Amino acid sequence: MDTNAPFGRPISNLDTDYAWGLGTKFTFFKQDTIDWGLAAKWNWIDNQADTSGSADLGGGTIVRNKLETMVEYWDLVIALGPTINMGGWKLYGGPFYYYLDGDIKNRSTTSNYTDGTYSGGSLLRESGELKAEDNWGGYIGAQFELMKNWDTNVELSATPEGWGVGAALKIKF
Repeated sequence: MDTNAPFGRPISNLDTDYAWGLGTKFTFFKQDTIDWGLAAKWNWIDNQADTSGSADLGGGTIVRNKLETMVEYWDLVIALGPTINMGGWKLYGGPFYYYLDGDIKNRSTTSNYTDGTYSGGSLLRESGELKAEDNWGGYIGAQFELMKNWDTNVELSATPEGWGVGAALKIKF
């Protein structure tokens, strides 16, 4: 470990015991170049990450720090809107509803050693809830066919509190 970077935080353990998701798309009305549909996605995640670091303070004193973070949450996205065939590519967009509910817990332990003997330390525990600030938003995206059975998507989504950009490569089978 690099002791020139006090309390460096290399991730020593990233545990992803459970991450589940389900999703579906449904077209409920078709026109010549416009399909109207609904998409829904549900995820549940249970993760833990442990980080640790140490610093040599000189004079025989070494401080060790360990941080354990646990995150468990589930989220739901329901989106509605048209997909327009633009002749060679597709444009889609509309409103969405997003729900997030979960918990986060941190446990930080600091241990001080002087000349190899434990000389004190501290323990800090924190916990909180994860909630979506704004549940309603909008999205717009484009889908392009790269080759037979291979598509790519580029998408922008936004709520009053934030925005995101995403890209995907999809293989149809």
